[in-house]
Amino acid sequence: MLHAPTLFAVLSLVTLFVALLVALAWRGDSRYAGMRAVKYGLSFMAAGFLIQTLRSFPVPQWAVTSAVLVANFLLVCGVVATLNGSVALAGARPGWRRDIAASSCAYAVFLYYLLAEPMMYMRILSFGLCNAFMFFGGFLALRRLRHDPVGRRTRKAFSAFLVLDGISEIARGLGALYPHPVTDFSTPSPVLTLFPVGFIFGMLAFTVLSLQLVNERLQRDMRRSEDRIARAFDVASDAFFVVDSDGDLVSANARFGDLFPAAAGRALPGAAIDQVFGDPARFGIAAEWLTRDETGFLLAEARHDVFCPSGDRWVHVSAARTDDGGLVLCWADITDFKQAEAVLANELAHQKELAAMQRSFVAMASHQFRTPLSIIDLDAQLMEDEFSFDGRPGTVSGAARIRLTVQRLIRLIELMLGAASAEEGRIEPNRSPTDLALVVQESCARMQETMPSRLIEVDTAGLPPSVICDANVIEHVINNLLSNAIKYSSKTQKVIVRGYVEDKMAVVAITDFGVGIAPEDQPQIFERFFRASNARSIAGTGIGLTLARYIVDLHGGEITVQSALGAGSTFMVRLPMA
Repeated sequence: MLHAPTLFAVLSLVTLFVALLVALAWRGDSRYAGMRAVKYGLSFMAAGFLIQTLRSFPVPQWAVTSAVLVANFLLVCGVVATLNGSVALAGARPGWRRDIAASSCAYAVFLYYLLAEPMMYMRILSFGLCNAFMFFGGFLALRRLRHDPVGRRTRKAFSAFLVLDGISEIARGLGALYPHPVTDFSTPSPVLTLFPVGFIFGMLAFTVLSLQLVNERLQRDMRRSEDRIARAFDVASDAFFVVDSDGDLVSANARFGDLFPAAAGRALPGAAIDQVFGDPARFGIAAEWLTRDETGFLLAEARHDVFCPSGDRWVHVSAARTDDGGLVLCWADITDFKQAEAVLANELAHQKELAAMQRSFVAMASHQFRTPLSIIDLDAQLMEDEFSFDGRPGTVSGAARIRLTVQRLIRLIELMLGAASAEEGRIEPNRSPTDLALVVQESCARMQETMPSRLIEVDTAGLPPSVICDANVIEHVINNLLSNAIKYSSKTQKVIVRGYVEDKMAVVAITDFGVGIAPEDQPQIFERFFRASNARSIAGTGIGLTLARYIVDLHGGEITVQSALGAGSTFMVRLPMA
C-alpha cells in the first residue's frame, strides 16, 4: 500500500513518461488539430503531480497550501487540454468552453474548501464530478461521428475509455463521502494503492489510442493524397510511364495509350520495359537512357525533341531517375508547335526576302533620283543667276521655286535612305565634341531661308559649349523636327526653339502652336509609318520621327513629346553631355 507522496511521485513519473512518448512520436509535427493540446496537457499533468510530492517534505503549511493550489490548477488545465485535444484528433468538435467553465467551477469549490472551510472529501468530490462531466461530454462528442466509417474502431475504444474513466471519477468522488483514511491522505490505504494502478492503465490506454488516432488520420490523408495524384496522373495531357529499378512497369496513364495505341495493350503493371517498347527509338527514347546496373537506372535526367515514328508525331521526351533507382518517362505532344514553327520560319524567310528587296529598291531608286535632281538644281541655279543678271524678277522667283522643290525632294530621298540604313543597322554615329548650339542655329537659319514667311525664334544660350555627338545626324533630327513644326502649324504661327541643360543632359525643345496630337496617338507617334489621325490630310511619309528616335537612341539620349490637340506640340531631344 502507498502513502500519498509515493502516489503522486508514481503518477508524476507515469505522466511524464507518457508526455515524453507522445512528444517524441509527434516531434515537430502539429499538422492535426489537437496534437499540440495533447502534448501541453500531458506536460501540465506531469508538472502538477510532481508538485504534489512536496507534501512529503518538511515545509511550512503555507508552502504546502501553495503547492496544492498550483498543482491542482495544472492538473485541471492538463485534463481539459488533453481531453479536448484527443477529441479533436478523433475528428470531433471539442468542447473547450464547456470544459473550461466546468473546471473553473470545480476549482472555485476546491479553493473554498481548501482555504475557507478545509474539507478534503468536498475537494475530491468536486474534482471527481467535474472530470466525469468532461469525460462524458467527450463521449457524446465522439458519438456524433458514429456514422463516419474512418477510424470507427478506434473511436469506439476511445469512447469506452472515456465512459470507464468517467465512472471511476464518479466513484472516486462519491467514495470520499465515506469515512476512510484516503480522505486525509495521512496513512496508506487500499484505495491509494489502487488509484495509481488504475491511472497507469488509463494513461497507457490513452497513449495507445491517441497515437492510433493520429496514425489513422495519417493513413487517411495518405490515401487521399495518393488518390489525388492518381487522378491528376490519369487526366494529365502528357503521357507518363513509370518503371521500377528492375525495369518493370509500375504505372502508365491513359494518355500513353492515346499517344501510342500500338503499345497500350502491352503497358500492363509488371511488364518489362523492353517488352512494352521493343525498339525504344520508335518511341523517341535514346538507348542510353535505359542503361542500368544493380542499383537501377543510371540516367539522372535527360530531355529532347524528336519525331516519333510509333505515334507519327513530334514529341518532347523527358526522363528522370527516381530515388529508388526507377525511371519516369514523359511524352508531350508538340506536333502542332512544330508545324506552327515551320510555318513561321517560312513566313519569316519570306518577309526577310521582301524587306531586302524593299531596301534594295529604296536605295537604288534614291540613288537614281538624286542624280537627275542634282542636274535640275544646277540648271535652276544657272537660270536664277542668268535671269537675275538680266533683271527679270518673275523668272528668278520661278527658278527659286524650282530649287526649293528640288531641295524638298532631295530631303525626302535622304530620309528614305536614312530609314533603310537604320533598318540594316548601318548608321554608326561618329561622335566628337560638337557645338550643339551652332548646329541648332544653322539648321534654323537654313529653314528660315527656305521659309522666309515663317517666324522661328531661337534661344540656345542655355546649351553647354560642347556636347559629344555626331553633328551630321543630329542636324538631320533638328531639321526633321523643325520641318514638322512648320508643316503642322499655320503660316501666322511662330515656332520656338530653345536649348538648355536639365539633369546633366543637353535639351533642344522645338515648340509649335499648330494642330497638336491626340492623346491616344501620342504613344505611337514614333512608330514607323504611323500618321496621327488629324494629320493624314497633310503630306508626309511617317518615317521621319522613327529615324529621329533611332538616331537619338544611338547617342544614348531620349526624344519625347508633349502635346495637346489643337494647341500645338513640343518635341524635346535630350542628349548626354559627355
